[in-house]
Amino acid sequence: MSIQLPPAFTKVIQQGLLNKYLIISAEAILVYDYFLMLPAEIEHIWMTKWGFGSLLYLLTRYIAFVESPFMILYAFDIGLGSSPNAKMLCESAYKIAGWLALWGIYVSSNILYLRTASIWGWTKRALACVVVANLIVLSVTIPSLSKSLGSMKCIVFLHLSFFLPYADEYLNVFYHSLDIPSPVPSMFPCNAEFTINTVYLDFVMVIITEICVIALTVYKRIHSWPKHSTPLLRLLYHDALLFFCCLIIVSILNLILYTTPSLKDYFQLLVQMQYILHSVSTARIILHLRITSSQPGANDGGALLSSEYMKKRVAFSSSRISDFAELDSNFEPIELHARRYSSEVCREEPKSYTVLKSYAKQQARVIQRQNNTLL
Repeated sequence: MSIQLPPAFTKVIQQGLLNKYLIISAEAILVYDYFLMLPAEIEHIWMTKWGFGSLLYLLTRYIAFVESPFMILYAFDIGLGSSPNAKMLCESAYKIAGWLALWGIYVSSNILYLRTASIWGWTKRALACVVVANLIVLSVTIPSLSKSLGSMKCIVFLHLSFFLPYADEYLNVFYHSLDIPSPVPSMFPCNAEFTINTVYLDFVMVIITEICVIALTVYKRIHSWPKHSTPLLRLLYHDALLFFCCLIIVSILNLILYTTPSLKDYFQLLVQMQYILHSVSTARIILHLRITSSQPGANDGGALLSSEYMKKRVAFSSSRISDFAELDSNFEPIELHARRYSSEVCREEPKSYTVLKSYAKQQARVIQRQNNTLL
């Protein structure tokens, strides 16, 4: 015997499933990127001298791993639906995840601010802008999130077998009361609702600050780009344009979902995705800088950041070493013809002869030691 669910039930189930898919997609991105960049993290973070940059990396990378279990518990733990304290557990899990996500994005934003300040040469004006941006962001985001979470009510889903006989009655109550449970705990145990939803202000602040960061980066790129750029400088601008564009797109989509009445049922879809992308992007910015700085010629513009170049460089270095070894074994003093050079070069002639004499004495000592050993 098949059971036909009411259309309102079907809509709730579809929204819950879509929310779960995007949450698990965000977590998959986090785990995949972590193991992909783990060798670079071990080499350039854990095996190097620790500083402020290492601390920022650890915070932006691992706060996400602390926050993710609470979001997964909120979205996937079907045991919450049968627990006597289900409502309290759902609210606690969501609130903890919300505050951790806020502080994680705050750390990520500071990495973006400091990266922009480095492009502007760490001037006092740039550092003052970083301080002012932090004060403005904190003064807006903390009160707005606090109000929203304070008004949150969680609907904890009961078993479908209990719900179906009273479908029409409970559906009417479901959309008008935040304390009445709803169906399908096996698909999603909790559903958060807010009587005061001011979280959109947080997204507005993120969008404004990121647009300002991109504008400052592009302005500096247009007006102060050197004739011979270094790989490190090119990387700073490349990461800025790539990661900032992705982050702004997700932030704008979140703002649209929160502020559009017809999409209010989907407001949670991209919240976790936005935080995870901030964590992954800023962690990669720090790692990319460390990796590039460790390459030969990273600061003189002479190195290309490619494996082919590095292979050629190693081969060239090996051939140079073998050539010098051969020249060293067949060394013969060469007489300099100083008369063919200008007076400016002639003044360097004693230095050249001194080097030759010193080298000849060194070779004589080596031969003498060999003779003494044979004797």
